[in-house]
Amino acid sequence: GWATILGTTAVIVFCMLVRRHYAYVGRQLRAADRRLDFKPKEAPPEPMKPDPSKPTAVFLIGSSYGSGMHTLLNVARTFPNHFRNFVFVSVGEVDSSSFGGSAALDELKAGVCERLASFEMFCRHRGIAAVSYSRFGTDVVDELTTLCRQVAHDFPNCVFFAPRLVLANENWFIRQLHNHTALEIQRRLHGEGLQMMVLPMHIN
Repeated sequence: GWATILGTTAVIVFCMLVRRHYAYVGRQLRAADRRLDFKPKEAPPEPMKPDPSKPTAVFLIGSSYGSGMHTLLNVARTFPNHFRNFVFVSVGEVDSSSFGGSAALDELKAGVCERLASFEMFCRHRGIAAVSYSRFGTDVVDELTTLCRQVAHDFPNCVFFAPRLVLANENWFIRQLHNHTALEIQRRLHGEGLQMMVLPMHIN
């Protein structure tokens, strides 16, 4: 009996610690969303048509606007004036809540499209040709891999970029809770001869 009580208590404490950790990371990412939010003060110029023959940076965009913008700015700073096209790729994860009805699925699609549109708008204000791709499904890694293959076909001279969270006092346990999606897609794309870089995003 005591063993059962101790085991149950240990599981509950473990789950509470994991939940607390994810809540903390979520707050930090929302702060990054607010800090890096782009609010144009003037009407955007006409969109530029991407040239598939030119160097193209492809950004894997998740649910955090801030992490995507952090990656975009890092690429622009690291490779100044090299990439002539920016492509944004995102997958909406269809989970149990999305199966609750058409309204939930429509809300998911609207959120993904709005997020991608904000990145395209950022590029238009800076004279960068930009386009976005999206899919929806239950397996984010499979759907993102499919989208990346499509982008690589449409833009042969491309490099993929994704963020990797780096947390203060990171240890083996914390590493198991993050970054698997980007690293798994990188492994798959490298296996197909496609270039992908995972860039750090530090979380204090």
